[in-house]
Amino acid sequence: MPALPNEFLIMLICGYLIGSIPVGTIVRHVRRAGFGKTGMLGRMNTGLDRVVLDRLPPAMALTVLDTWPAVALNFLKGAAAVLMARAVVGSLTAMVSVGVAAILGHAAPVFLRFRSERGTATILGVAALVAPITTSVWSAVWLVVFALTRYSAVASVASFAVFPLLLWWVKHSDLMVFFGVICSAVAAGQLYGSLERVFAGKSKRADEGGTLSEADIEEEEEEASPPIRQSRLRARAALACVALLMGGLWFANKYVYRGFGMQVPVIRAGGPYYKVVALTFDDGPDPIYTPRILDILKKNNVKATFFIVGRHAEKYPDIVKQIAADGHDIGSHSYSHPINLVVLSRDKMAQEITKTEEAIYKACGVRPYLFRPPRGLYNRALTDQLKARKYTLVLWSLSSRDWQEPSFKEITWRVTTGIKNGDILLFHDSGSLIVPEGGSRESTIAALPFVIKELRDKGYRFVTVSDLIIMSDLNGSIQ
Repeated sequence: MPALPNEFLIMLICGYLIGSIPVGTIVRHVRRAGFGKTGMLGRMNTGLDRVVLDRLPPAMALTVLDTWPAVALNFLKGAAAVLMARAVVGSLTAMVSVGVAAILGHAAPVFLRFRSERGTATILGVAALVAPITTSVWSAVWLVVFALTRYSAVASVASFAVFPLLLWWVKHSDLMVFFGVICSAVAAGQLYGSLERVFAGKSKRADEGGTLSEADIEEEEEEASPPIRQSRLRARAALACVALLMGGLWFANKYVYRGFGMQVPVIRAGGPYYKVVALTFDDGPDPIYTPRILDILKKNNVKATFFIVGRHAEKYPDIVKQIAADGHDIGSHSYSHPINLVVLSRDKMAQEITKTEEAIYKACGVRPYLFRPPRGLYNRALTDQLKARKYTLVLWSLSSRDWQEPSFKEITWRVTTGIKNGDILLFHDSGSLIVPEGGSRESTIAALPFVIKELRDKGYRFVTVSDLIIMSDLNGSIQ
């Protein structure tokens, strides 16, 4: 299997470049050259003319015919980026991430020296593939508002304002809510100037000849119109917010998911003297993915360690019982998997520990003595409580980053090329970006047999975290 380093980054760059294609500018130049009136675009518009003019007021129909080529091509840009991610990686996280890159490319295209292209069609091209039902509901909202106001900008702003809520209502996924917030922020920056012209009385209604799209505004008007210049500033501000959000996710990936805290002893890996590694799985159990992971481990005679969320243990006690029956280690991963355990009061923190302990014991009769805090965040207050209850705090030394939902090839490459003696490997059998459930672990399941085979071919043995600690203690080499 070929190694694919930085596959996710390469996909993001490709998505951004696709979004950067300045189709609106190209269409304007084509029209100025006369091609739009006499060539292919002109012939296509003539065909549409027979369909549209019979159903819309003439002024509105003319604006449709003027703007639809750029709108359609921008829509296809977003769709093409998502289809590329689907073909190469296949996960929803990859499709959303590359789609967002295309949206940012359209809003700040490198080919136009980061001067924003107009319109929100690229956003809709992405949304139509990653959330088709939600996009249909969005379209219905847009049509209702447009029918009431006859202003495209007002309809777009109103519908994008509720877009994150629609995504949550339909998808119940934090990933999709992030996507909706980003789309709303970019759309707000794109549409600010148009909305300001509407409220200033400088824009006509669509049935009076007003534009239905910002894709074909002449460059001279853009330079002369203060609202357009201001909208660029708003767009840049929106993009800055998006950049901060994405930067925060990168920070979580690079640092938080490696485990914070150096002020107290903590188990991050075993010693380097034995060619052993420990597989660990966080956030489960999950009724879809955990049983399939257990089947793979049993088939390959591998023992692993599962850090269980107490609330999930209460919902799926039979899976917890199966984990214990198969001889795997069971650790605690808090009860509700809060975003940050250490900001809780001491009483709340104690409840997260004790309620999980009770849920696991009730499910399988095993009292856990290993604890992994959500996102590896801990402080002295937490370690004091863990010590009092005879827990060992366990982090990890090598992450598969499967929470990003990369391809199984990238997961396999990352683990098998970064492995060293005594590593504690971090995988997930449940969880999404923020909440501990709702994501896809198909790539994890696909990668696991390859990881096991390739590490065994390199001479590694698989042990539980408890065994790793015992082996390391014998040599005084615990990390």
